[in-house]
Amino acid sequence: MATGPKRQEQRRRPRNRVSWPVIVEVDDRLLRGETLDLAPFGAKLRLDERLVEGTVATLHIKPPQDPPLDVEAIVWRTDRDGCVFFFMKAAPTGLQAHPEFPASL
Repeated sequence: MATGPKRQEQRRRPRNRVSWPVIVEVDDRLLRGETLDLAPFGAKLRLDERLVEGTVATLHIKPPQDPPLDVEAIVWRTDRDGCVFFFMKAAPTGLQAHPEFPASL
């Protein structure tokens, strides 16, 4: 199977591949999943359930050895491997200061 030319990365900031537990609170439901990657303004999550673009949710992200971080987010798009969330505000200070993130966040 032939593949086309690779797309050039267009992101302003790099994503950080991390696999942390996350609970997604949507209305009265709690969905369990894991992060696939994180950035200062969003995250890609693997969930058992697909969410509709535009869905507002609260993400409860659990970094290793740190307290959970609560982030208000909106489903930006849904890919085959997960949902992409856009944070309503920049990532919380606790997430930005995590050692797995570069100091430039």
